Amino acid sequence: MNIEEIDRIMLSDLASIKSLILSLVAKVEHLENENKELKRQLGQNSQNSSWPPSSDLKREPKNHRKSGGKKGGPVGHKGNTLSCITVSGSLL
Repeated sequence: MNIEEIDRIMLSDLASIKSLILSLVAKVEHLENENKELKRQLGQNSQNSSWPPSSDLKREPKNHRKSGGKKGGPVGHKGNTLSCITVSGSLL
């Protein structure tokens, strides 16, 4: 609806203004109901619906490391590492 249509309706009779208002109120109610339903669907996941777990949104994995902690074993721990071997003259 543009400004010319609004001006035309305002200059017309009261019945057309009432019908316009009623149609706009009905449209607002429809959109509010649709918004409510979409918000309800947004809150669903596989835990509270019949949807499969694969439909859940992917979440960031939790960091179980203490804040400030470093990767690897304890300080001073001698680790074990596989070493490279040579087989028939070539390095694997």
